[in-house]
Amino acid sequence: MARRGRGPLDVSSPETAPPGGTHEHAKAKAAQHRRAIASIAIAVFVCWLGSTAFLSSGQAVATTLDATRTEVSLALSAYAVALILVCVAGGRLADIAGRKRLFLWAAIIFSIVGLIAPFVQSLLGLFALRATMGAAAGIILSATGGVLVTTMHGAARHNAWLWWRGAGMAGVVLGPVLGPLITDTITWRWIEPLSSLAMILAVILGAMNMKESHDDEAAFSPAMILPTLLLGVGLLAPYLLIVFARESVGNIVLWAAVIVMGIVAVAGFIVLNRRLVNPVFNQNIASHNPRLWLTDSFSAIHICGLFVALAAYSVALEIGAGLTTGETALVMLLMAVPTIGFHLSAHHVRERWAFTRQAQTEIGCVLLVLSVVFFYVLNRGEITVWTMVPTLVLAGSGFGMLRLFGHMGVIKTTGVRWAATLFGTRTFGNHSGTALGGLVVGVVLASTSTTLVAQDPKLAMQAATIANIAIITVVVVTGIFILLKHQVLGFEDVHWHGGEPDIVEDTSVASAPTRPENPSS
Repeated sequence: MARRGRGPLDVSSPETAPPGGTHEHAKAKAAQHRRAIASIAIAVFVCWLGSTAFLSSGQAVATTLDATRTEVSLALSAYAVALILVCVAGGRLADIAGRKRLFLWAAIIFSIVGLIAPFVQSLLGLFALRATMGAAAGIILSATGGVLVTTMHGAARHNAWLWWRGAGMAGVVLGPVLGPLITDTITWRWIEPLSSLAMILAVILGAMNMKESHDDEAAFSPAMILPTLLLGVGLLAPYLLIVFARESVGNIVLWAAVIVMGIVAVAGFIVLNRRLVNPVFNQNIASHNPRLWLTDSFSAIHICGLFVALAAYSVALEIGAGLTTGETALVMLLMAVPTIGFHLSAHHVRERWAFTRQAQTEIGCVLLVLSVVFFYVLNRGEITVWTMVPTLVLAGSGFGMLRLFGHMGVIKTTGVRWAATLFGTRTFGNHSGTALGGLVVGVVLASTSTTLVAQDPKLAMQAATIANIAIITVVVVTGIFILLKHQVLGFEDVHWHGGEPDIVEDTSVASAPTRPENPSS
């Protein structure tokens, strides 16, 4: 296979020794990839943990800082706001300037800032800390995806993608568990430092084992920074509206100003990008790409439903069963563990029992429906831990089994040179899903503070009903996707019916040249 003046395209598996090589060389190469994958998984898990670990710790933070619950919630939201601001545009800069390089810089900043969290004594300090860590997390999530796509091949790449996705899922479902446990047993101030220690390990593993890669069809220049920021602001505007609605902040004037800000920012990005000699985006990757929109949209719906179910079932247990926050977190492991386990084992199950993604997804939908049925059969009176066990296990298993569009198919369609950018769009969709989930839970429930709602047991059933509606919504959307997939997309999807071919083998769309590896990397 030829690669536009760059010689043959290497599509060999890293576990296979090159011609003239040795078996020991192949084993060493495979071990290096495993360490790089470990770095990616740890970093992605920690970044998602930052988004979800404070879900039930707002009141503890407010008490410590002598602030209102709303003020603290807005300060904590700075993490997700900054992440959304940089994830897509930062991913593009990583493609251009070097994916490993930006990952390491962002991870180092994340680690340093997190270690000073115990010394924050003001709301403003908390806001600045969370915003800085969120911006770093946005770059980390995008850059790590770019690294795995462009520097790994065959089974190594597939495993890396599985762990990137699985680590993110683990962060979503374990954040609401680990956060309250740390808050109750130590203090909320140690959530960030503990995350930083894990990120330091990811930095060490990544620096020693990752390879550098770039998009050789673009060159970085300082003039790219302004249009990049404008793109981030434009994408941030709808997310800000969700946050303001969730926290009941502002009025119609403020919301209109945010909308105008977003429109002006996107327009400014388009104008400046066209005028650059080396534009940030020299190709339109958004339009005429239904695979991109469908993948990221469903991912957002999936994450939204999962987040709502986790949060609402937690409230139902805390109020209905009279559990403490820490006890609730432990019980929610009954849902978290199956979600992560089935998510990570999906490919192995598909290969061993010859399941297609569609079959796995249909099984997942059945399990989700059964979780709702069991809830109403077993919880006719009051909610208890034992009557919730089948619902939690079935719901977690169902979410873990859902296997719709593969993101690797999006990269194959768009091109490998956009790898980090496209992982940025996936990150944007997933975090938008968690924001929508928070909005649903916050608006429908009278309050998420146990001290206010414990006197009204009806809210326990109301919270569980919200979770069940979210689960059924995910099932319905999934069913629509299955029925209309061919009509919407207009082409066959091999990722849906069969295996997952190596994305770089199609040189017509995916084989953008990359710079030779820097020996120092």
